[in-house]
Amino acid sequence: AASWCAGYPDICPSRACQQPLNPASNATFPLIEELLSECTGASINEQKKQMEALFPYSLLHLGGDEVSYTCWEQSEEIQ
Repeated sequence: AASWCAGYPDICPSRACQQPLNPASNATFPLIEELLSECTGASINEQKKQMEALFPYSLLHLGGDEVSYTCWEQSEEIQ
């Protein structure tokens, strides 16, 4: 997540605390949705989906299950 903060600083809790992503930001979920659509071909009709999706699978694991929540606990916006 920290690498995303360079291009999309609005999705991070703060400049000093860059992971996990900020769920309170209005920019976070649209960016994730756009990324998932690109990866899975969700915005492409079914005939083209197999050829144009980055990953031809119906499931995609992005991680996030092994993160520290310290940044969230210290952020007034997220609390």
